[in-house]
Amino acid sequence: MNLINETSHSRTYQKNDLIIKYEFNGQRARWDDIMGVEKKKQKPANISEEDFLTKLFDDLSEVQQDQFFYYLTQDFMTMRREEKLSARTYEEDSVLLKNCNEYFGHIKNYNNLEFDDVHNILKKIEEERGVDKRNRVKKKMQQLLDFALTKKQYNVRHNPLKAHPSTKPVPKAEKQKVGYFELELPAGVNNQHHPIKRLIREADNPTDRLLIILLAYTGARINEIRQLTWDDIVQPRNEHAHLKIKNSKIKPSDVGRKDEYRKIDLNDNFLAELLFQKKRLLGDKEMTYKEKVHSETRKADKSEDNRWRWILQTPQGYSFSDRGIRNRYLKLWAKVYDKYHNDEEYPFNYPRNPKGYGFHAFRRFYVCNFRHRLGDQFTKVKEEQLQQFIGHTIGSQVTASVYTKFDQDQLVKKRVNTEIDPGFI
Repeated sequence: MNLINETSHSRTYQKNDLIIKYEFNGQRARWDDIMGVEKKKQKPANISEEDFLTKLFDDLSEVQQDQFFYYLTQDFMTMRREEKLSARTYEEDSVLLKNCNEYFGHIKNYNNLEFDDVHNILKKIEEERGVDKRNRVKKKMQQLLDFALTKKQYNVRHNPLKAHPSTKPVPKAEKQKVGYFELELPAGVNNQHHPIKRLIREADNPTDRLLIILLAYTGARINEIRQLTWDDIVQPRNEHAHLKIKNSKIKPSDVGRKDEYRKIDLNDNFLAELLFQKKRLLGDKEMTYKEKVHSETRKADKSEDNRWRWILQTPQGYSFSDRGIRNRYLKLWAKVYDKYHNDEEYPFNYPRNPKGYGFHAFRRFYVCNFRHRLGDQFTKVKEEQLQQFIGHTIGSQVTASVYTKFDQDQLVKKRVNTEIDPGFI
């Protein structure tokens, strides 16, 4: 420790980034912790000033190193809350920061972190959790240290993670399986055997039935469907009824944007089904819920003001949590599998665990069915309408490259190449 200032009342010492002021009157030390809060400690009578300060510097250095990651992440998440992130993004950040703490939290001084040190940590994450997790933890840790660079109290002078590639290609075996529901069943097979039709038929309660119907008929994301209320079924006088869906990709801070909500027209059968299931769910119950803004969240909304307002609701009238609605789907899928996987007329040719056939499979089905039904009338204008329906940016390549399964056999049946015979032979 070095003496950096002395007066008639005190001496001030520094060791590395720690500064302690020792006061003669009262024989006590004062310093600021990592968050700038003033602390003090009385010197015991049986030790010298030098021994007291030497031990105090050592203890504080260890405490600050142990608390560094905790205080940094708390400060970082406070900043993230001020950015008005969606609840889901905030929760995902929290999970990733726990992963960051698991692999990087033991580091005492990030300024001394070498390239090989970071490489070994990232390699360990990849071996234990996979490439995708390695990429996401690396990105979040880099973001965290960039934030620390803006705060003097953390004494981070550079970001050692920037020297490493931001992402590594995720191996095909590690990527999530993507499945596509059949658009049409083989000739001679009744449409009653379609997997989605079977799911709807075996849904023996209004909530499960509404879940499958909304997924198949809207192409909406599951979080958007979970947030639907009965008021989102709009029936204007002398106009077509439509469903108003809040775009989950719009941040809370973007309220008022013209694309905050999108509308999907409801045909007569779809509308009648929604209203029939509403009657089954609520009966003659008087609706007492209050209209109020609700935020996207993965957790259930158990506010009394919002009770009974949800289209997908628990028996108690509350919204479903993300896990709750997924568990219902898993049970329904298993029920259909057990009943039809050995069906004599048309077996259920899907696994009992719907890996690849989760909620997003219905979104892919909606896109593929949209294109399939329109056939040659699927023009650029229709593609833009499709993108509006599903909440994609107009002109996005994702709609075709990720959500669409192209059928080469259809091209052969239509004899498209035959029609462009150049006439040379």
